[in-house]
Amino acid sequence: MSTDNGGVGKLLAVAVLLMVAVGGLVAMRFNAFGLRNLLSGTNAPASGNAAGFRCGMGNDPAGNGRGEEVLPPFNLNEVPKTQDSWLEPRSTPLPPKLTLRRKVGPYTTELEVVLVPGGWFVMGEDDGVKSNQPKRWVYTRDFYIARTEMTNEQYYAFILDNGYSRSQFWTQAGYEYVKNHDMAGTELLGWAPVDENRRVWALSAPAGDVTIELRNEGGSMGRSGAPVLMLPKDGNWSQVYQYDPITRQSRIKYGGAWHDADGEDMVKGPAADALKARGCLFETDFEGRVRLDALDRNTRYLLVTWPDGNKQPSVSGYVSSSEALRLRAAKMPVISMSWFEADACARWWGGQLPLECWWEKAARGTDARRFPWGNDLEVYEPAGPGSRKRTDRANFNRGQVEEVGSFPKGDSPFGVQDMAGNVTEWVADSYLAEMLADPRYRNPDPTYAGGPGYARTERGSNTLDDDPQVAAVYNRRRADPYTRVNRERGFRLAFTPDAALKAAEK
Repeated sequence: MSTDNGGVGKLLAVAVLLMVAVGGLVAMRFNAFGLRNLLSGTNAPASGNAAGFRCGMGNDPAGNGRGEEVLPPFNLNEVPKTQDSWLEPRSTPLPPKLTLRRKVGPYTTELEVVLVPGGWFVMGEDDGVKSNQPKRWVYTRDFYIARTEMTNEQYYAFILDNGYSRSQFWTQAGYEYVKNHDMAGTELLGWAPVDENRRVWALSAPAGDVTIELRNEGGSMGRSGAPVLMLPKDGNWSQVYQYDPITRQSRIKYGGAWHDADGEDMVKGPAADALKARGCLFETDFEGRVRLDALDRNTRYLLVTWPDGNKQPSVSGYVSSSEALRLRAAKMPVISMSWFEADACARWWGGQLPLECWWEKAARGTDARRFPWGNDLEVYEPAGPGSRKRTDRANFNRGQVEEVGSFPKGDSPFGVQDMAGNVTEWVADSYLAEMLADPRYRNPDPTYAGGPGYARTERGSNTLDDDPQVAAVYNRRRADPYTRVNRERGFRLAFTPDAALKAAEK
């Protein structure tokens, strides 16, 4: 009898072990959907058949705010329940919009953000594109997002405030990146070296104005009172001045003959007077700078100056205020910057890049629409040969970036503009093709520059896109965080409520 009981006991023990093993395998297999947390009771949602993904909750150990729970299947007609602990009661209601202002010296700019109230919305789509799946309910807390894409005039304040030299706004990898490449602006806006030895720099402003700055060998502020020649191509200055960039030799003409010259001859004398009369000769101020607001827009200039003293060798380079001048206009979206630069600028403003779920909710609203304005792209084909199919709702398939807010008919339910078309936008998240199936997504390394699994995510579409699938606000795309040459990619800012209120007080 005891033998039989022992055999039964062994069988029961084996059965229990098998059940535990199978249960463990199931939990491991489906942990991508948060079932391990559901079984353990950790961060489980309130009771109900539908559950969702909590975005921006800040409940994970790393504090990255991306949440942990995604529990398909999806049921559009059954909104998940909300736990009381997720709510954030406030004594004073949050304002529906805020205006943030920044002043750097005499330069002032402002930025408007709009409130996106907390709650559930539908994220993703079961459209056959792996990276867009699954369609699911997502919960967000309140957040603010910029009404428009970041503009040149707004980004310029970050540049003027030496944002590229202030490590507190950068990730370690981003700061090393910009310092190793002497970056102090985007490809179209900000500081760029004029000469190969980086002794002369030019600052390109949104309006097309240019500031020239002389710098010492160590990169510090250069000398005042240095002559700076700005010689336009095909200008009449050649009647009184010649320059050989190989030998760095200047020659001036007076008394009917040509004479070798140095910086001292540019300060005083008949040649200096003649060059000043032609609008070609300037002098650095106490900061070692020359501010030029009267350069011809379609002209390339030869710059010659003497940064180490009027009797020392000259340096030279070329400056143009016309390169992509239209794209540098004040209200155009800032473009051609890496993810790291966008992230640093967002921190300088006191905010951050939007989480993907923030971006999609701001674009999509709460009714699972495909586009910011509804479910129809409303495409038509204008008359005329070679015309592109287009929509009046967005700068989509038009082939040219436009000023922000140029298509108000395409505003999202929250009043956010250009969430389809114009430029794609960097967001905070790392990109994984199966974004919900990889546990690494919960703690993405923002400085990792490895394979495509750790690219950064872009959201939205741009003016070159012509596929309606790409215009859908749930569509995802990716790019290496170090790339900056794309002239159809920008970003916009986002804020937690406390961060937005604090930023608005400055």
